Amino acid sequence: MPRFLHSGLRFLDFTAGAHPLTDGELARLAPVQALQTDALERSLMRIERRGVHRTFDVTASPLHCPPQLDAIGALAFMTPLGPS
Repeated sequence: MPRFLHSGLRFLDFTAGAHPLTDGELARLAPVQALQTDALERSLMRIERRGVHRTFDVTASPLHCPPQLDAIGALAFMTPLGPS
């Protein structure tokens, strides 16, 4: 799993209980998918930081470092949704 998943953010599901995502669900987040598919990916993410839940529309692009052909990282653009 990518390092950003262990950055102190909690990735939550969209239920009223806001439960943490399982490993299988984390694998479907746009930045993780961009690394795995080597393609532009988009998804919604619900994140908790210091007790505050926020939802983001995320677009992620794989990053490459020539001469490597595989993605070495992902660049994610996060747009907040709803009230802040």
